[in-house]
Amino acid sequence: INILPHFGGSPLRGWEPNKDPEKNPMQRRFMSENAAYALIRLAPVFFMKDMNVYLICIISYLLEASSISWEINCYNATKDALPPATLMCIFSSWMLLTVYFNQGGYIPEVDPSIFK
Repeated sequence: INILPHFGGSPLRGWEPNKDPEKNPMQRRFMSENAAYALIRLAPVFFMKDMNVYLICIISYLLEASSISWEINCYNATKDALPPATLMCIFSSWMLLTVYFNQGGYIPEVDPSIFK
């Protein structure tokens, strides 16, 4: 998404080329937010054994899915907003299963009582 404004289209203003300047303040904030989300969600690759990182990722997925759902329900967002919300559900379920099954005790901090 951060590369798209360089090509004349933007998810914030539609994909049709227009004469407005790209990367206005709102677009830059949107790009920064997406970069931050990407870095947070990339953290488990580097900190695989840290439960706190998994928790932060799950919270990030929950917040984004809730935000998308809010836009769909309150502001009649387009149908294009539904696949990202579905992906947030899939990714958070994937993380839950990773922690729940914890093959061979790979993540040492998992407390088995959290699933009871």
